[in-house]
Order: sequence, then C-alpha cells, then structure tokens
Amino acid sequence: MINCFTFTYKTLTKEGLKFPTDFEGYSTNNLKAIIKDYKIILDEKIHYAYFNSFCTEVKSATKNDIIVTDSSIGIAINNLKYLTIKDKNKSKSLETISKDCTIYRVGKDG
Repeated sequence: MINCFTFTYKTLTKEGLKFPTDFEGYSTNNLKAIIKDYKIILDEKIHYAYFNSFCTEVKSATKNDIIVTDSSIGIAINNLKYLTIKDKNKSKSLETISKDCTIYRVGKDG
C-alpha cells in the first residue's frame, strides 16, 4: 500500500536524502501506521510540522524539493510541477505548484 507520504519518503531516501525517524508518535520504521492514519496526519497538519523540523521553507522549487499542501505531499520535478500520489486511485499524478503549496528543501539553514 502507498500514499503520498510513503511515496515521497521512499523516493527521496532512494536519492540519498535523510529523514528523521520519529515524529508525533509515528515512525518511518512503521510505514503501515502512517498509511493507516494518513488522513489524521493531514487533517491535523502533522505533515507540515514534520517537514518543518528538518527542512527549510523556500519560495521557489527545484528538483527533489518537498511540496506540501493541506491534502498532499509530493516531490518537485522542476519549479512548476510536482509528482504525488492521488489517494483515490493510488496512481502518480503530476500537479502544478501553486500559491497554496509550501515548498521545503531538505536541510536546515543556519
């Protein structure tokens, strides 16, 4: 089973990016629990706090930046588009980066 969080996590860890293991009672070592509770994670905006804990928010996306909205998480393929999983059919979807998107770059400045 896959959702937008696990898709983003698995894709970027394959690229060599490091993610914190634990957050808000969840663990990336237990992706099944994240899949099970992903609606809660999105509804309570836990995904924003998670990415904010180890990423820097930026204004313009580049390849492999993390794109977060109230209803999804994805990976920037360039400064205009990002790839995510649509939960209804579990297929990859190419979306436009809009003003409603928060763009995170792995790594904290300062």
